[in-house]
Amino acid sequence: MHPRILTLFALFAVLMIFSCGCVEIGSTTRSAGNVLADVEIVEHTYLWGDDGPFTKLYDIRVRSFGVDVLNLKGVTRQEMEAIQAKYG
Repeated sequence: MHPRILTLFALFAVLMIFSCGCVEIGSTTRSAGNVLADVEIVEHTYLWGDDGPFTKLYDIRVRSFGVDVLNLKGVTRQEMEAIQAKYG
């Protein structure tokens, strides 16, 4: 194996060990609402997570009349979809 490839692999392995696999590679924010209420969803994509490679977790914030009704961090896609259906 080429020494540079081996070095890159070793650096990647060290990074994964020290970060416990929680290397975030991107996040997007979506929000929707009106004067009375709004829902904000932040999607985090991790290089490696509990569900394997490219795990996505969500932060959800639901506000009504400027007050937080729900503020969850690190929920799965299924939980996020259930919350969207409820507060939609």
